[in-house]
Amino acid sequence: MLVFFTSAVAVFLGALIQNSSFAILGVKPNFVLVVILAFGLLEKDWLKRSILVLLSMVALIIEPGIGLETILTTIIFFFALALIDFLPWREIANSASALVIGTLLINISGFQLGVFFTESIYNLSLFGLCILLFTLSGVKYSK
Repeated sequence: MLVFFTSAVAVFLGALIQNSSFAILGVKPNFVLVVILAFGLLEKDWLKRSILVLLSMVALIIEPGIGLETILTTIIFFFALALIDFLPWREIANSASALVIGTLLINISGFQLGVFFTESIYNLSLFGLCILLFTLSGVKYSK
C-alpha cells in the first residue's frame, strides 16, 4: 500500500511540475506519463493503475470540463500501461517502448520530428532516473 500512496503523490507532483513553466530548450518533458509508466512496473493491479491515471487527469486539468483532449490523453495513458503487459520483451523494455509510443501519440496532432525526439530523450532519461531510484531504494519491480 505504501507503493501506491507513493506513486499517487509522485503522479500529483509530476502533474504540478508539468503544469509549471518548466521547459528544457523549449520542450516540456511529460512527467506524468513517465511517473505512471515507471510505477506501472511496481503496480500490477489495474484498479490501482486506473486510479493513478484518473488522479493524473484531475491534477493536470487539461481543460475546464471533460473534453476530447482529456479523454484522448486518458486513453493514451491506459494504452501505454497496457503495452507494459502485452509487449513481448522484458517489462523495462516494454515500459521504455510504451513511453516513446505514448509520447508520439500525445504529440501526434502537432507533430514535429525534432520536438518528438527531444521530448522522447527527456522522458526516457527521467524514466531511467526512476528505475535507478527503484534500484537504489531496494524496491522490487519486474525486470
